Amino acid sequence: MVVFSKNHKNISFGSRVKNNAYFAYLCSVKHTNIMKKILTILSIAVMAISVVSCERDDETQQDSNEVRKLPSRITTNPLRGGRPDFYWSHSFWYDAQNRLTKIVSENATPGVLHIFYNSDNTLEKLEKVLENGRTTTVTFEHNSNQVIVTSVNPHYQGSFYSIGNWVDTLWLNENQQVVQINSYMFLEYDSNGNFVRFRRTGENSTESELFYTNIPAVWRHANIPAWFFKIRLTWFSVMHPFTSTKGYMVKKEIAPNWKSEYSYTLDDDGYPKTATIDRLENPRIFTLTIEYILAN
Repeated sequence: MVVFSKNHKNISFGSRVKNNAYFAYLCSVKHTNIMKKILTILSIAVMAISVVSCERDDETQQDSNEVRKLPSRITTNPLRGGRPDFYWSHSFWYDAQNRLTKIVSENATPGVLHIFYNSDNTLEKLEKVLENGRTTTVTFEHNSNQVIVTSVNPHYQGSFYSIGNWVDTLWLNENQQVVQINSYMFLEYDSNGNFVRFRRTGENSTESELFYTNIPAVWRHANIPAWFFKIRLTWFSVMHPFTSTKGYMVKKEIAPNWKSEYSYTLDDDGYPKTATIDRLENPRIFTLTIEYILAN
């Protein structure tokens, strides 16, 4: 009985040993399978990161290979409708930081616009000197989300659109784009920075909408504020489609009384070299030629 009892105990102990060994084996197998799964997941993650990294490297390589250009001259002539003698030309000058420093205009009111900057790269003032020597000076007061633009012309008593005496207040969004001018002009943008809607309230109320191509804006490498061409004195109207420093080139513009369509030819580097503007309701067609210099 004693022997049996001992043998029984031995047998029971041996079974426990075997069971424990089998349990350890199962744990080992399970642990190995878990490790295999973890390694598989890690491998997939590394591969995914590598693919994303390669894509980013490709994008960086494409960006670094892009030929950086700045508009140096824009000229226009009518192809149909309008006066046959209608012609204007703007030449653009830059400093070593790709900041616009001068615009020379050849049109009905030829002159030179000089552009000055503060030490923090904000606009300090503009001086527009007409062919007759008369000068209009525009100064800028910068606040957090406002720019107060003041025009002074001692030779002109009045508030003509560009060369008179006037004060404009520009309200800016977080991207430094103009969303409101004074109390009656409102501008909207899409996620690409395109200027897509203009609304003017009051006596001369109007509203227009703009649609865009996938051709990048010609001013994208110019070191100028996003709102620069919304200033009256720059010879461009607020609505001009070439005033965008971000986003793309406009393809259609729709207003209550007229509609315009735009088409382009591109140079070897993908920049617009001609733009045709068709005022469908008018009808008038204008063509613009754009020349470039290399950016720094």
